[in-house]
Amino acid sequence: MPVPSISLLGQDEKERIHSQSLEILEQVGIQFNSERALTALEEAGCQVDRDEGWARMPAELVQQALDSLPSEFPLAALDPAHDLVCGDGQLYYTSAGQCPWFRDLESRERRPATLEDLKLCARLTQSMDEVQEWAAMVLPSDISPGMRLMRAIEVTLLHTSKHFLGAAERREEMALLLECMDAVLGDRARLRERPIFSMVINPSSPLKNGGVLVDNVLDLAPYRVPIFLQFLPLAGATAPVTLAGTVLQENAAFLGNITLYQVAAPGWPIIWAAAAGSMDMRTGRYVGGPEQILMTLALIEMARFYGVPCNSFAASSSEAFGPSFQNGMETTFGLVVYAALANVDNLWWPADLDGFNLMDPASVVLATETVRQMRRMRQGIVLDEEHLMHDDILRMGFDGKYLSERSTKRYFRKEHLLPDLFPRQTYESWEAQGQSEEQVALARVQELLREYELPTVAPEVRRELARIMKVAEKTLTQ
Repeated sequence: MPVPSISLLGQDEKERIHSQSLEILEQVGIQFNSERALTALEEAGCQVDRDEGWARMPAELVQQALDSLPSEFPLAALDPAHDLVCGDGQLYYTSAGQCPWFRDLESRERRPATLEDLKLCARLTQSMDEVQEWAAMVLPSDISPGMRLMRAIEVTLLHTSKHFLGAAERREEMALLLECMDAVLGDRARLRERPIFSMVINPSSPLKNGGVLVDNVLDLAPYRVPIFLQFLPLAGATAPVTLAGTVLQENAAFLGNITLYQVAAPGWPIIWAAAAGSMDMRTGRYVGGPEQILMTLALIEMARFYGVPCNSFAASSSEAFGPSFQNGMETTFGLVVYAALANVDNLWWPADLDGFNLMDPASVVLATETVRQMRRMRQGIVLDEEHLMHDDILRMGFDGKYLSERSTKRYFRKEHLLPDLFPRQTYESWEAQGQSEEQVALARVQELLREYELPTVAPEVRRELARIMKVAEKTLTQ
């Protein structure tokens, strides 16, 4: 079945990026700053420097790591009805997250996000079919920074039942996160069978890691919890100023990091969050735009070159400050390129504004229409004999009365997407409706929140999670 596609790199260019990445890993290496990581890599044949925290990797070891990477793997959920398979060709969406600001539903004012806002986002995501994976969408300002991760985990486990992204920046957080898995699964060993979350790690650019983050990920080696590997280099700041140089650096970083994790646990599932951006030299702000799209497209093609599932966040990088033409252009442009043309496996939900700083539920809901259209584009065109309708065209000839044909009734809804939020209507009916797009979206937000059903959580699980939160308060806020 023909589907839309786009290509930026030729085979020779992909091989050049790969071979130069191997040279970088052999001559420079990756800083892991973890004794556990360096010991494992040294035993596998790498040259290591414990004082500097780096490991240099032979090309043969990197190739072994690539050979052991799975191209498809399960992403389980608390409710099996929401289970996913990453890498099976189906596009799934993840709620974009970590915004410090929130646009209030009533006043429509921008204000610091709260814990209640995080719960609202979780309920909204749970109610939307268009998003299949949850990540905390805001950073609550009304709880201590030391408790933000644990409160996000608590909200996740009590208010959603979809696969979720988790992270732990401190060793104490990792231990508490695993205790939460014991609470909801009965035994963390079940993670190997049902990985209900993916572990996010953000190595620093250029070519280095925080040792605590690496050790936290290595704690998950026995369970093969999927790793969400996201680098986010900034061209001209933490990566070379040229687009090609930034692509090469991230590609080398990806190969070096997956080598460690495949040495630790061959076959460990990894999702490459293949994305890069730029820095505005005048303000120091993150910048999206066409350069980001070009770099990310090249990285997605490298992920395809290696046969590894990939994610992109580019559809959620709008620099607009509210629902607007700019917001629609920026998010739709990213969706068209990555979702419909580059066939990425997973996309951050196209909802955050102001360069990842502002969460607006109205924008979240408005984006559902674009997502539905992108999914239709991904389906392509069926060109078998039945769908070509050769006999119908011969029979109808110049008599174009296809409205009366049974085939029209049979195939119309299968072949043609009917808009939801933006119905095809006359000017008169639109004027009579008397609502802006933002008002329509806010009404849909309220509708989804009314439809929300709190997941069933056993009383003993709630008690155990409450106990863990009390321990976290003592451990993480002192």
